[in-house]
Amino acid sequence: MKENQAQLEPLLNETMLSIQSFEPNILAALCHKLSKIEKLCRWNVGNEIWTVLESEIIQSAEFFNPMGTSNVAWALATARRSSPAVWNELGNAALRNIHEFSPQASANTVWAYATVGHSSPLLFDKVAEGALSCLLKFNSQAIANTVWAYATVNHTSPKLFDKVAKVALPLLHEFKPQEVANTVWAYATVRHSAPQLFDKMAEVTLPCLHEFNSQAIANTVWAYARVGHSSPELFDKVAMIVLLRRHEFNSQEIANIIWAYATVGHSSPQLFDTIKSIPLPRLREFNSQAIANAVWAYATVGHSAPQLFDNVAEVAVPRLHEFNSQEIANTVWAYATMNQSSSQLFEKVAMVAPPRLHEFNSQEIANTVWAYATIRHSAPQLFDMVTVVALPRLHEFNPWDLANMVWACATVSHSSPKLFDKVAMIVLPRLHEFNSQAIANIVWAYAVFNFPSNVDFGLHSDLIRLIVSSIESFDDKGLRQLHQWNLWGKERTGKSVLPLDVAEHCLRVFNSKEGTHSRLENNVARVLHNMEVCFEVEVQLNSGYSIDFLVSIDQREIAVEVDGPYHFIGQTKNQNGSTRLKHRQIRALDNLTVVSIPYWEWYANEENINGDKSKGHVRYLKKLLK
Repeated sequence: MKENQAQLEPLLNETMLSIQSFEPNILAALCHKLSKIEKLCRWNVGNEIWTVLESEIIQSAEFFNPMGTSNVAWALATARRSSPAVWNELGNAALRNIHEFSPQASANTVWAYATVGHSSPLLFDKVAEGALSCLLKFNSQAIANTVWAYATVNHTSPKLFDKVAKVALPLLHEFKPQEVANTVWAYATVRHSAPQLFDKMAEVTLPCLHEFNSQAIANTVWAYARVGHSSPELFDKVAMIVLLRRHEFNSQEIANIIWAYATVGHSSPQLFDTIKSIPLPRLREFNSQAIANAVWAYATVGHSAPQLFDNVAEVAVPRLHEFNSQEIANTVWAYATMNQSSSQLFEKVAMVAPPRLHEFNSQEIANTVWAYATIRHSAPQLFDMVTVVALPRLHEFNPWDLANMVWACATVSHSSPKLFDKVAMIVLPRLHEFNSQAIANIVWAYAVFNFPSNVDFGLHSDLIRLIVSSIESFDDKGLRQLHQWNLWGKERTGKSVLPLDVAEHCLRVFNSKEGTHSRLENNVARVLHNMEVCFEVEVQLNSGYSIDFLVSIDQREIAVEVDGPYHFIGQTKNQNGSTRLKHRQIRALDNLTVVSIPYWEWYANEENINGDKSKGHVRYLKKLLK
């Protein structure tokens, strides 16, 4: 028939003239054959003919036998005909005699409904009910198509999936690559656990994995990652195949594969090295989900790819309106995690995100502000809107999200007493839910702002007891934060809130962090020396803080801090939370005047007079220190 396509049209026209006289099952057979011809010959018979057929199907559906109903459903789905009226009538017809459907007819019918996306819950319930008693008669294609259909329309049927997981095991050697991929994809999509099935599927699949097409490979590893099922041999073999056949994979498949490797934590440096070299024109083919998944994957496994991140930023910035809330949050989280700066990307997100923050869930909100704080990018309007949106929803936040939220606000010095008051009310009765790092982040954040209304919470006896009882679980970063929190307690009460031994342990760890001398500090030291000012370098104070210079002048001691770019929020002149906290606590506890030398002021006062650059700096320091 392929060779005689010219004869098809007149034959079809003649058939359509007498279509109204066709018996129902002849009509069903015609639909089935016509769809097969379209598929085989790649010939579109046209909308007009299918519309006539659909009208006749509606009139005759109740008279179809089970095979007729199934054949018509398959034909319409294959032709991508989605008229609700037709599918409703077919569903009614199927329900009348569903108990008479063969395994193949049942599988084809639900496959058809899923393919056109037509919901029919009662039909799917009845098919599942009937299938449970005859699954042993299903072949591999019928099994794969059935579970694929239920997953595609998101129709849950735990009993059916449990039974399939058992029945399929002895048949797995019969599964074709697409059937393997569809089956594991279905279980992953509905998140139905079937470890024995996945283990056996991986074992059977390994020898024939080279037969899988790119989509089947991508869907398979995606499915294993989605259900959290580890299969190192499978992932190793897939990595080898992808490296050999990388040009066959489209953008979505590439993104799904690296997402899968990152999700299950399977190391494949060569795979990630190869994919990170993807050229910019091909990267433009990625949709928003693929873009976000790609950078998220690299950040999750910690695989450096600066050029990829630069290219992604170039592609993403003009298309950020296409990104959903999760994709926006995952993207900025990835850049911050990899310490990959992209001012243009973060600026654009800060413009796009605020009007859409009501779409963000609690984790997405927390991850977004965490990213901005981590990368030190100023976005006051974003943080203002986050505060407004988050306040009535704080009960939705899990412990880690609450900790990240207040830590981010403190880090960028974004003051919100109402937010901190509300978080305190939520955290106190739930302290047992917070891990050590979350506790450290929270108490550090409260120490930074020193809100009077937060003292009762920040120094609450329950909080102190929890910290003391779990002190061994805090890492060095957490212990340094606890020391600064303990200093806050001294600010407020005049004494340590921690027992002496615990306080000393935190102080030792705090003191153990070695500082580094910057070129700017060396320049300041040179000018101070030329001024014949008495000063000491890198002085450790009783509070535990180390200052750049302790200057003695006119019987006064002044703490001089040289504040480079890292002490400020992005390109602004606003000090970050760490710097504000340090200066405040030195003033309060070490009884010293603190003088800050911001890097931009130092450079602004540089004058070159007859080759001497120090005269402007001398005038500047004299003014600061008088």
